[in-house]
Amino acid sequence: MNNWAQVCIKLTKDAQGNMGYTATANCQPYIDCMGTLYGNAVVDCEGDCGGSALRGDVDLNQLIETNDGDGYVNGIVNSSIAVSPCKDISDDGIISVWDAGLAINCALNGGPNNNNCEFPNTIQSISQYAEIGYTEINTSLGYIDVYLRNPDCKIVGYEFNVSGIEISNVQSLISATEYPATPAFLPGGNKVVCISTQDSLISKHVTPTPLARIYYSQITDPTICVEQIIHVLNSNYEPIIMATPLNCISVAGVDELGMQEFSLYPNPAQNEVSISLKVKAEDNFDLIVLDAMGREMKKQIIFAGSIETNINISDLSNGIYQVVLTNGTTRAVKNLSVVR
Repeated sequence: MNNWAQVCIKLTKDAQGNMGYTATANCQPYIDCMGTLYGNAVVDCEGDCGGSALRGDVDLNQLIETNDGDGYVNGIVNSSIAVSPCKDISDDGIISVWDAGLAINCALNGGPNNNNCEFPNTIQSISQYAEIGYTEINTSLGYIDVYLRNPDCKIVGYEFNVSGIEISNVQSLISATEYPATPAFLPGGNKVVCISTQDSLISKHVTPTPLARIYYSQITDPTICVEQIIHVLNSNYEPIIMATPLNCISVAGVDELGMQEFSLYPNPAQNEVSISLKVKAEDNFDLIVLDAMGREMKKQIIFAGSIETNINISDLSNGIYQVVLTNGTTRAVKNLSVVR
């Protein structure tokens, strides 16, 4: 049975700004997209009157399920989902982890008393912040480690691009007990996407914590970077503010110098840190300490024949720094945490 009632209301505001309303007479009756008076037919997301297409339904089974979130992720890494009103449920002009998150949130938390399944959903958080960067490399085993710092909120998903390498595998460095999600990637590609479909979150981290280990099959540029963060999602599946500090590392000549094996201890450190080389330096090297903005905070020389040196960091504030060992044309980098 189709029971309809209709009233037309005119909203008003007086000179003092007080809102009011009045019912208007002679309202035009509602006619649906099929021309039926008081009919039920509506235009779906594909533009078809009375159509059955559902926003966010990637597998086209008339339901929003966590499988649709997986479908989004697979489509993102394979570039196989075109932007459309049915699929771009975040309405930002791209298909991303945000769309996957909205579908998963609908599947896990949608209900008659909330709007978790109402699309498009364009809500973002501009008060929360996360960083992905602090990149380190191990050329012996062929991987880079990427770090996360998220002091303001827990994280449910992320998507970023790298440059300078072709990806062969990606391993999550977050405990599977805490965050049982497997990063998705395309072999030979440059994108990493990860989101949990089990209502689990990455805890807050005030200092950078290892996020992902990215193995590479080939180095395509002397500088490897976390080139672009597409989205980082908070526990409400909302994108937050993002930054990429210390996101690049140079690999030119690292293998020849064997410098990737130098170590820092203690780390975290308070007032002094020791730098130990795998082999004795054959030439003089500059030892440079950079802050998170890439500014030079300290610099000293490691002379040829040295295998270990110390550097005073008592005047550095708490935070994450990069220790750079360079001869002017090649360099190696390690992250240093100063904590007091």
